[in-house]
Amino acid sequence: MTVIPRNSNPNPGRRNRRVALALAAASVAMVGAAYAAVPLYAAFCKATGYGGTTQVARVAPAARGVRTLSVSFDANVAPGLNARRSTRRGARIRAA
Repeated sequence: MTVIPRNSNPNPGRRNRRVALALAAASVAMVGAAYAAVPLYAAFCKATGYGGTTQVARVAPAARGVRTLSVSFDANVAPGLNARRSTRRGARIRAA
């Protein structure tokens, strides 16, 4: 009578096939998810207006905006770089 240790597998080929099948299924699932991501994201953006889908106005707004925005410019230049800087620091604009 042969005593088989508790932790050893008498059929390692079966275990290897199972691991290979699990890895192949995971790979197929990831490729499928990658192909499905673009249309699903586009459908989500179209339904919610979130993300990369832009909204197009049919008519220009009747009244101009009342908010004033302040925009500041920052032009960092590396030392030793021969570049001229603009003297303009910022601008104030009205939001449409």
